[in-house]
Amino acid sequence: MNENLQQHDDEPTDNHIWNEEVATTYVEKYGEHPINRQTAERAGLTPDDYLLDIGCGSGSALRAAATIVTHGQLIGVDPTPAMVRFSQTESADHPGFGRMRFLLGGAEALPLPDNRVTVCWAINSLHHWQDIAQGLAEARRVIVPNGRFIVVEEIFPEGHGFEADEVKMHLSSAGFEVEGASIQETDDAQFNVLVARNVVEHNVKED
Repeated sequence: MNENLQQHDDEPTDNHIWNEEVATTYVEKYGEHPINRQTAERAGLTPDDYLLDIGCGSGSALRAAATIVTHGQLIGVDPTPAMVRFSQTESADHPGFGRMRFLLGGAEALPLPDNRVTVCWAINSLHHWQDIAQGLAEARRVIVPNGRFIVVEEIFPEGHGFEADEVKMHLSSAGFEVEGASIQETDDAQFNVLVARNVVEHNVKED
């Protein structure tokens, strides 16, 4: 079996801490994972999007997206200081760096104003969130009405991460409308991709 289809044994679980040493090791091994580039290429981005990456890690997904989002903004948020520093360092020489910001923060308290983000994604990060319901509520807060939220979860043979049905349940419970789900693959990984819409709730007036 290909190594990347196996559980990342050195990826922190609930019993580990994303300290600087662990984060640096993880980024060195998986920071340029092909899932990041493929997500950016297939996300249907436009030049003017305001893109948010929750759990941005090395920042490689935003660097790939910056070749498409040529006039908008690209924001990466990560709760680990080492990840934020690594993203900034690795992105400093990128032609799109002036449109990028990497901010310290968790999904549960996104450091962004309301109704700003047009496209948001979480690539292999949803299963790390401390409070998924709160994190998704925050995502809905910052995403514009009818903006898109993309969740990518790699498929592992033994219970690591979330399966598609679990992701759908969380998204629906949070008020997102799931528009599509698919299994995609790179040369060395398979992953679930779910696309949801931040639907607008209309108040029905009584006669």
